[in-house]
Amino acid sequence: MNFRPHNPDGNLATGTRFADMVELTRQVIAAFDRVQRRPWSVEVAALELSKQVGDLARRILTFERYYLPDRDHHPAYATDKDDVANELADILHWLIRLSLHYGIDLERAHYQARSAELGYAGHALSQLGAVHADPATPGVLNMEPAPTAFPPTCSVSAQSVVTHYDKLLCKYYDWMLGGFDQAADASARLFTELKIIGADGATALDLGAGTGVQSVPLATAGFSVTAVDLSACLLAELEKHAKDLPVQPVQGDMLNPATYAKAAPFDIVVCMGDTLTHLGNEQEVYRLFANVMSVLKSGGPLILSWRDMSGPVSPTGAPQAYPVRLDQDRLFTTVIAEAGPYFVSSTDIITVRGEKDWEFGQDSYYKIRLGQMRCVQMLLACGFWIQTVFKSEPLTYVVARRG
Repeated sequence: MNFRPHNPDGNLATGTRFADMVELTRQVIAAFDRVQRRPWSVEVAALELSKQVGDLARRILTFERYYLPDRDHHPAYATDKDDVANELADILHWLIRLSLHYGIDLERAHYQARSAELGYAGHALSQLGAVHADPATPGVLNMEPAPTAFPPTCSVSAQSVVTHYDKLLCKYYDWMLGGFDQAADASARLFTELKIIGADGATALDLGAGTGVQSVPLATAGFSVTAVDLSACLLAELEKHAKDLPVQPVQGDMLNPATYAKAAPFDIVVCMGDTLTHLGNEQEVYRLFANVMSVLKSGGPLILSWRDMSGPVSPTGAPQAYPVRLDQDRLFTTVIAEAGPYFVSSTDIITVRGEKDWEFGQDSYYKIRLGQMRCVQMLLACGFWIQTVFKSEPLTYVVARRG
């Protein structure tokens, strides 16, 4: 059974959707059996199911301001496995029907809820010192210490990313985002929703800071911010936006902890926008998470956002063009194309009205395909626990906390 025949928007990792949901549930069951030190019997599972169905009914009736009349129960009690299967299928039917009625992506809701549970279970197991107590089985909680999905020679050059930004994007970066103030306000609203508030002496690390659309709101919220980026051009714009706020721009490689170690430890670390996909490969993403663990205070949040391009770039596999922004004088378009299982090719095209004619600029570079599930796996393997996972187009967000 598949909920969707394909994954055109790249929201979740590709695969057999219902089978993935079942496998994720298996991992949650195994994790909680270890946390609770005993497996739940089928009787307890049945009671929990009835509780969940009752909770669901209560929430729906409350939401709809409607109360169902009492109904007589059938007097027959005889049953078998087929009857149980039929009841489970009926519950699944109504879950799907309700999700369609309310426009809820049931796959996403399932994934987010189970990921949060795995994050809690991983945190609880780490507190118990039992993360590796059982023999290794495939799954999130016992993945290898370092991911090996990429051979070491398979990597995007960091310099190619810097060149792309300095050559083409830097001049138009804030405009591409809809204007600096608008982008910074969106970040500020997110931090407010997540209750990110800096106390006296609080410090923040912004990795891939760009022009400061996260650094400035963090500084306004009471943090002293270390803003790291490879691009001197973008950091120059950041300094203009930060003005007298406590933001320290640092030009350097965020994969090198020495770049920001002097200001550590930090109360919060953010790596947002599309920074993660600009890293060389998945091993570098894992390395970054491990580095953050070494400079983030216990319980401190790591906030991530990126464009999940792990699925097909289009239903047919053909290159997909995205008109990012347009006004009367400028047009910015990105074309995403397949570049193998680990990368996509991103071609940015900027057309600007000149004095006599339209001027045209274009450059291409590669981005890594980082899936939501794989990101969560690496975070858990590094010792983080997952607070929340959500999507706000076009970005995927993960909020993790240091265990």
